[in-house]
Amino acid sequence: MLDADFKPYYPVNVTTTAAHGGRMSNNMITSGEEENVFRNKSSDDRLNGCIEYEKVFAKAADDADAKLVVTKAWLDKPCEGDDWGTIFLGTQTDVLADITGWETGADSKTKYGTAWVTTDVAAASRTIKVTVKNAVMLAAGVDCIFRVGGKCKLSDGTNTEEIEIAALAESGLEITVTTVADITRAYSVASNARLSSIMEIGTVETSSEAVGHTGGADYNHTGYAPLLDNIGTLEEQVLFTFGDSTNFTATGDTLLGLGSGTVGADFTITNTPLSKPMAKFYAAGWSGLTIAGGDTFTCRLHPASAPIWEKRQTPAGAASTSFSSVYLRVSGEVSS
Repeated sequence: MLDADFKPYYPVNVTTTAAHGGRMSNNMITSGEEENVFRNKSSDDRLNGCIEYEKVFAKAADDADAKLVVTKAWLDKPCEGDDWGTIFLGTQTDVLADITGWETGADSKTKYGTAWVTTDVAAASRTIKVTVKNAVMLAAGVDCIFRVGGKCKLSDGTNTEEIEIAALAESGLEITVTTVADITRAYSVASNARLSSIMEIGTVETSSEAVGHTGGADYNHTGYAPLLDNIGTLEEQVLFTFGDSTNFTATGDTLLGLGSGTVGADFTITNTPLSKPMAKFYAAGWSGLTIAGGDTFTCRLHPASAPIWEKRQTPAGAASTSFSSVYLRVSGEVSS
């Protein structure tokens, strides 16, 4: 897997309503493009203040179908304006309405964010001082971004290292972070040093699970799990319904008609927009079963993607700026 194979994707519902989010779509986000996720603020938004939530997916879109391990996400640097961003982990299907408190921004999700270092950090020291844009929200409130035991990335754009937090002390907008181990390099305010809390995601890979069956249509999912594809597989529940002892139709819970097949041949569901297979079910998985018309088998497919929510808050009276971006980064180690 190359760096270029790890790609950002939109959810199926890109709206300004409670329905925003949901499953991953086939539409890729153009990284680095202006207004690709968050829109520029209007004068009314800056005058009155606003809170926005956007869902994105980090997809391991490589043809080799490798998986990513120790995957993590962080915000690389603070927004340029008076606004601030945080991130938190989503699910493959959640929408904004599933996040209690989203209407006022008072959700209780565990947040991760970033802040500028405001005092030079000496090598071999264990102290980092940062300043956040809102003490109530980011230092100790619902959007608190630093926690004891949490991992952080200390960076100035050239040098970088991970630290673990041993202790925290808040004083207004300033947070003093004490690290578990010595910091190995020096970081200066002049070099735009910043501290970003790390959201640990874990493994990103395709997977599937047998949900249930009726009658004799108990496909051998353990021995013949469907072959999935990093690019083509989407989050979908597939229902196989048999018309007789050998012939079936496949229906998705959102994609609906997925084709028909027979137990005597491998059956492939195609992600047509991407010209890639979504899943291949093996003929051998039906071997030895006594199936009758009306029997069913249900299987759930999961994509090789990490669902991430981004939250941006613009305070009332925010100053005008030409742009103010949320800088999301995601990384992982390739494992075959």
